[in-house]
Amino acid sequence: SALAENLTISGKITNTVDGKLKIRGESFEKDITLKPDGSFIEILDIKYVGSYIFGTTNNRIAVYLAKGTKLGISADDKDFYKSLKFSGKGSMENQYIASKNAYVNAINQENLYNLNEADFLAEIKLIKKDILLLFANGKFPDGKFKESELRNIDFLTLIFIGSYEKNHAHFGKLPSFKASETFPKLDAKTDLDNEADYLYSNPDKQLDNINFNKTLESKITPQDK
Repeated sequence: SALAENLTISGKITNTVDGKLKIRGESFEKDITLKPDGSFIEILDIKYVGSYIFGTTNNRIAVYLAKGTKLGISADDKDFYKSLKFSGKGSMENQYIASKNAYVNAINQENLYNLNEADFLAEIKLIKKDILLLFANGKFPDGKFKESELRNIDFLTLIFIGSYEKNHAHFGKLPSFKASETFPKLDAKTDLDNEADYLYSNPDKQLDNINFNKTLESKITPQDK
């Protein structure tokens, strides 16, 4: 989605190793040099509404940028995630994203993927329920964000399911493991070619990769491996 105006992003990131920030998106990259006290203010010519990566050399986060965003970000790079704070227009969405990602990152992947199929699917339902509770507690002024994020949560669930076979084989040391016929498959009706979803959603991009890899693997004969 093309934007009609530039966006302002500002804040203060202390204790970086090189005094630099980077913001990256699809076909977009911006380097920012911090002032000596760690402060910065930058006007960005963003080409789409959606997900970008904001980071220092040592830490990075996903940020949501939309028309009219005037986002403040502050953090201590030595304790980045615990000290991270958002302010201004766009802060509610980004605080939710940070909380959701902290929750997801804290999931013990080995324990999750070592579960049998039934227990794994039950756990995924609990994870989705927890994330939806975080979402319900957010006060989001951007209607487009709400709509996109609900789809994003569905995509995240599909990533876990789509990764189960490979990760169960890996963590369980079961190289020949194949999921049962009754285990959920990625929904063929899921629109993976929706540009707005792709630009908004990091999980959507990961899901594309899972599907691409599975398609590629299905075309490889035993002699090719």
